[in-house]
Amino acid sequence: MASSLKTTRDATSIISKLSRQKMSTYEAKVIRDCVDNLKDSTDELRRAIAAIKSLSRAKDANFQLHSIKTWMSAAETDAMACSDGLSGGAGRKVRSKVKQEVKKSVAVVVRHISNALSLLNTFKYKS
Repeated sequence: MASSLKTTRDATSIISKLSRQKMSTYEAKVIRDCVDNLKDSTDELRRAIAAIKSLSRAKDANFQLHSIKTWMSAAETDAMACSDGLSGGAGRKVRSKVKQEVKKSVAVVVRHISNALSLLNTFKYKS
């Protein structure tokens, strides 16, 4: 999970740097929305990591494990939402270079979170 957190932070940084380029108002909005989504993912991953660290002390470890999976799933959903505005529509376009960079960064994040979530889904906690 720490790998997922690092990857999400890295993607946030890469995509934030895109906003320093000259771009349309629509592109700037798409980038801002994506950065906000990735920040939400980062917060959810932090919560999941903190909960994992305290899992052995949890009064209801199975409930806590369910919460961890929920936060991980939410982090994945938030990261995937970065692609929402990339297709444009109604005459709005996002340059292919910007699309490619966002998609590439987000794909790595989603892959890391998905792998961590997959491992968690096979985990059975016995107190």
